Amino acid sequence: MIAVQIGTNRADDFFYSICREKKFDMIYLIEPLTRFNDVVHKYYDSFKHKICNIAIKPKHITEALLYELNDEGTHNSLIKRKSHPEWIDKEPPHQIVPSITFDEFCIENGITEIELLCIDTEGLDCEILLSIDFDKVNIKEIIWEVWSFENDDGDGIFRTGLNVLVDVCHKLNQLGYEVGYLDQENFYARRK
Repeated sequence: MIAVQIGTNRADDFFYSICREKKFDMIYLIEPLTRFNDVVHKYYDSFKHKICNIAIKPKHITEALLYELNDEGTHNSLIKRKSHPEWIDKEPPHQIVPSITFDEFCIENGITEIELLCIDTEGLDCEILLSIDFDKVNIKEIIWEVWSFENDDGDGIFRTGLNVLVDVCHKLNQLGYEVGYLDQENFYARRK
């Protein structure tokens, strides 16, 4: 059983709690910021895991801009978020990070089946889900963040908000997933 988290950050989240309950054979933790590696390793020390210091983008781009809201790494995003008032009138701090698509990540790691995929990318979750080729990887359960901000990408590259969520739910329903709210902050999709 494999679990994958896109947007691990400092690892002190509900995904870690799930991993403590379920005994996954392998956990892939995708976090572009290498400065969090030590703390992530401490959390996952007793689990078989791999930290992947890359960003997942819905389109093939070998490098991406990671916008950083603060030094703690919270709320960092690959989209230039209009929902952060601090970023409206100035260029947010950012750095270039290596980037691949989720399908490329699965091919590179020989992954064809995933028990749990968790996505927390501060607004890019739905676009990533729409980019996945579900014929190439069987994902049993997906959890992703509720993102209510419409057209939140200041660069105008990626879609956010209700319309893209509707597209995701439609796609997952067509693929045989039950989709709903996990809690106030997350959606879930499970194979029926």
